[in-house]
Amino acid sequence: MEGHEGWSGLKTVFAIRRTAISKGKTSNEICYYITSAEVSAEELLRIVREHWKIEAMHWILDVVFSEDKCAIASENGQKTLNILRKLALLIHKRYIASLTKKITVKASLLKCLMNDALLVQVLASL
Repeated sequence: MEGHEGWSGLKTVFAIRRTAISKGKTSNEICYYITSAEVSAEELLRIVREHWKIEAMHWILDVVFSEDKCAIASENGQKTLNILRKLALLIHKRYIASLTKKITVKASLLKCLMNDALLVQVLASL
């Protein structure tokens, strides 16, 4: 790696190869990471997985709930809505996990908006 001498604290450079299968199509990618951590390969993989769990949740909050477009100026209001969005996400994920035919969180939310009985069923699944 050219120029790495100027990166203070650099300890580890690693790559992770991902293979994903979705709707019968396979995709491959290699992601590269740098870190100041000096840990085992297993620990690096655990750290990356935990990071992407958080990123996936934030992606859902933005795409499904349009969180980044929220115009509420109050910090307290933003925090309160964030908690409620995460609660809704948790409730719908638990409900979806109980289904035999899986649906998306967005589809589950939409169905609940149009069907009060389903909303009660989703809330009761806690």
